[in-house]
Amino acid sequence: MEQYVPSVNQQYNLLAKIWQRESEGGYVFLPWIPGTIGIDRKASFHNGPAFEWPPTPENNTKAQIIAHLKARQNDDIYFTPSLFIDPERKSALVAEERALWADLDEVSPESIPPKYEPTLIWETSPGRYQAVWLFMVMNVGASDHGRENHRLSTLLGADPSGWDSTQLLRVPGTRNHKAEHVNKKTGKGWQGKVFRDGEFGHEPNRPDWSDFLDLPEIPAHLVTELKIEDMVFEKMLDDVNRKEVIARVNRKLPSHVKSFIKAQSAGDNDRSAIAWQIARELADAGCTLVEIVAIIRETVWNKYHGRQDELKRLQTEAGKAISQRILVGKDTHEVAPKEWSEWQEFHDWGNAPTPRVSWLVKGYWIEGGLGFIGGVPKSYKSWFGLNLALAIASGCDFLGEAVTGGKRNVLYIQEEDSEGTVKDRLGNMIDDLCPDRHWQGKMEYDGESLWWSPGKEISLQLRISTGFIASDPDWLEKLELFVTTHQIDFVLIDTMMTVAGDTPIDKANEMRSDILNPLKEMAREHNVAICFVHHNTKGKEESGGRLGKPVLLEVTRASTRMMGSGQLHAWADCGIYVRDKKGMEVIIEVENKKGEDVVKRIRIDQTDEKRFTWKPRVLPNHQQEESEELKAAREVNRSWGKPGVVVQRLRDAGGVGKENAMTPVQLARVTHRNPLNTFNQLKHAVKQGHVIAIPPKEVKISTRGGRIEVDPKFYIDE
Repeated sequence: MEQYVPSVNQQYNLLAKIWQRESEGGYVFLPWIPGTIGIDRKASFHNGPAFEWPPTPENNTKAQIIAHLKARQNDDIYFTPSLFIDPERKSALVAEERALWADLDEVSPESIPPKYEPTLIWETSPGRYQAVWLFMVMNVGASDHGRENHRLSTLLGADPSGWDSTQLLRVPGTRNHKAEHVNKKTGKGWQGKVFRDGEFGHEPNRPDWSDFLDLPEIPAHLVTELKIEDMVFEKMLDDVNRKEVIARVNRKLPSHVKSFIKAQSAGDNDRSAIAWQIARELADAGCTLVEIVAIIRETVWNKYHGRQDELKRLQTEAGKAISQRILVGKDTHEVAPKEWSEWQEFHDWGNAPTPRVSWLVKGYWIEGGLGFIGGVPKSYKSWFGLNLALAIASGCDFLGEAVTGGKRNVLYIQEEDSEGTVKDRLGNMIDDLCPDRHWQGKMEYDGESLWWSPGKEISLQLRISTGFIASDPDWLEKLELFVTTHQIDFVLIDTMMTVAGDTPIDKANEMRSDILNPLKEMAREHNVAICFVHHNTKGKEESGGRLGKPVLLEVTRASTRMMGSGQLHAWADCGIYVRDKKGMEVIIEVENKKGEDVVKRIRIDQTDEKRFTWKPRVLPNHQQEESEELKAAREVNRSWGKPGVVVQRLRDAGGVGKENAMTPVQLARVTHRNPLNTFNQLKHAVKQGHVIAIPPKEVKISTRGGRIEVDPKFYIDE
């Protein structure tokens, strides 16, 4: 019988013939054992990567497999004749089969009955052979206990353990490096050979499954009543947490499919059609075969319930669904349009029970609320954010207000600052706000003895510099799974700029589709509050003015100056925006959809000379004081146009500092304005405390001819 040694490319072609390009799709494996003499072969086994099959220009499988074969020519390299639906070599995941195989060992190919002539035979070591039979159509479970592959191996006298679906055969034409087959002079393994096609006098055999119907049955004592594969698959199903899987893919499933999964009755619906729709959507959402079976098996749409072949049938359906899964980056399946619910009359709607919006932290953040803590760089916005997270996780106060219902579960995602910075910041904060909860415990001295007690629990999960990207569907899926499994109530993400990924924050449509809408859906679905720390553009009040007094250059809200699209502010339910930082005092604007917007002045008391302390304190009666000032600003706005315009003009003209003071005439000449109007505006600015006049005495004005009798100078004091 003529044999040949195939090249690497020919080895690939032989494998492609066995796996068949007509296959519906799956994964193949090429494990190996290093060809080194004297190693522990079992301990040195490598399962290797899973290769997607069939090859396409997109998956580049052909090039990957050829490269893998070339790299392993001096090793013992194997393959699986079966395809697998998921990238795991498990019998429970085997696809529908188009081949039979046998590890013939010392059985001569010439002794095989002509009726069962193999399609391909190769020699793996002197006088030892392996063979495959290739079919044009698929067969479910051909490698199960007692089925065709088992019966064929038994008939031929082949290796009695070489018929199962995870069986490994040597790649045709590769070397055998077992110690007894290695040439002691060259150190090379025995060269495998392949019988040429048509060796037995005709074209390679392509049998039909009907030719194997009369294979002798396996003795009953050799076939267990409950197949080993089913036992293994049952164990795999037991390991699947259905709730976790559904939570993980929840955002990717259409609402009607979620309803199908939860349904308690099938009614008159087509169970097969709906089960298939569920399987397809779960497959597109990224579920494995085992997960799909675990979910569908427990639904009312499982028409195979109670049947002996239930698991095999469900595996087959799930495998077909996965073979058709969408391989592109984004889901493109159509979602059934939502139906309008029954019309509701006004009073019926008003009297229907509706969950009320509740405070998470009274006056600052609502349960399930979305929003921002914003401010210019170095304005303590990250400190306020971490303070809010710590308060919710520990139950301590936040700016004088308690967490509603006690401590909650919090997730803190930090992608801007280093772990060392966060640890220092959080350590200082706990020392100042809740020292009994420090991770190092608490030391107390009662005058006689020094006592140490362990830190009390804080329900805070930290993820620092993990590479989280809020616009990445995979990361959002991980976030949603974490939120559901750990029952998170509040998520703090610092900062938006560092987690936006490739999504530009100034593009409304992209921000809405990639980040804002998915997070809003997650928040509503799981009642979790989500807060971003985000940068503001530097507003004019940050570049001038005195603490506690609104600068007249801009009376707009700090929230409207967040960097990026205006969609950000529209998306928010809550917000804390820091402005007017002067030393250790700041002004914050608090917005939410449950209470009135307020403005507060905060002082961060420093009580330790050796370190920065975080003891924020709301100064009394500031809200009323601030309201009066805002009222005055608006009065000025009505009386002489846009507030603060003249102050900006004075700044632009260089009138900053006493040495650069300017007269109204000089400023009017530079800005091409009326001198008298310029003087009146400067006078108002002096009264508001934003501009200083020289000399500091009453200014007299003659309206005759619009001339100014006294010529004072004005400047902005920085």
